[in-house]
Amino acid sequence: MPFLAHILKLTPRESTLYQLIVLAIPETETAIGQIAQQIPTVIEGLKSAGARTSDQAIKDALTNSRGVLEDIQHGIPNLECYKRLHDCLHFIQIRPFAVLLSALRTVENSEQLNGLRAYQDQVQSQVESAQNAAHRLPDDGKSIEGEWIDKLAETVEIYSKALDKHNPAAAKAAVIKLSHELEQQSPRLNRAIVREAKGLPLNGLRTALDRVSASDPTRTPAIQNAIAALSRVENTLNSRVAEHGRWQNLDDHIWMLDDLFNLSADPTGDFIVLWPDAKASLRSLVDLNPHTDWSSTLLERAAQIDEELLRLDAVKTPASEGPVPKGALGNVFFEFRRQARMRFFHVDSNLLNECTQLGRIGEPVGQILQELRNG
Repeated sequence: MPFLAHILKLTPRESTLYQLIVLAIPETETAIGQIAQQIPTVIEGLKSAGARTSDQAIKDALTNSRGVLEDIQHGIPNLECYKRLHDCLHFIQIRPFAVLLSALRTVENSEQLNGLRAYQDQVQSQVESAQNAAHRLPDDGKSIEGEWIDKLAETVEIYSKALDKHNPAAAKAAVIKLSHELEQQSPRLNRAIVREAKGLPLNGLRTALDRVSASDPTRTPAIQNAIAALSRVENTLNSRVAEHGRWQNLDDHIWMLDDLFNLSADPTGDFIVLWPDAKASLRSLVDLNPHTDWSSTLLERAAQIDEELLRLDAVKTPASEGPVPKGALGNVFFEFRRQARMRFFHVDSNLLNECTQLGRIGEPVGQILQELRNG
């Protein structure tokens, strides 16, 4: 059922697929509730379990699950930290780097300089947010994440000094370095999010509450309700992480296409080679969300790219030599990229909100552990 619940989560309610799944297995519809809606029930059940540690059988059941409880207590904050780090990078890359580089060709007037300074302030604020998030990680994670955060901080400093000296070449070099760092770290942090989410023993926590319920002579409804709510939380989290991974895959393709306009000797020719994979990645997202505004918009932008590629192909002659002319390809692609990354930013925000809500169960878990230590 978790797999079907995941599919249902990504499928519009009015679609035929949604109706067929619910008709075949009705309980899948109740397994896709938002995490925020389930957390109060989970907290109530955990508090109910913790309040019964004076009963030796219940205390023994919780003691047997101490390792799971400790993993939950440590794992939830780590998941949220990695999600916040990924969000910091995503916020920085919302502004197209090609447009920023174009603006840096000259630094001629105060209005232009103020716009470039505003970007510097945005990046600096995200670097500080990333530093705060990384500081909450265990020592090994703190060290790994600290390396690239320090690089970003150094790059912002170089960028700032270049603007002070009205040196567009040095500022462009800093932006290219910043872009390269984000391109490397964003997919790595996505993998860390997936790793932390999969490593979170929510199933083990359900088992722990099952043991408590079996040892509870009153059969407290709060614990049973918490077990059901945890199942829905796990399905929702898996769905969010899977959706986030699909968007990261599309964003990886966007990075490769974006680099062509700055690095390739034949950006249009290379774009023609790489575009089908990006479009296939988009299609995998759209097929799960076919009737949404964002999917319609992105399909329209992708169609504009296809039309421009056809137009460029039509102006070629058999005798022509050298790279294919760029035409308006850059402009239509940049609009596609802007729309895609805005949607990815929305998906990012949703996942961060879910992780933040999930973090609320850390307090009652910690209280149970404290009760076990006191006993």
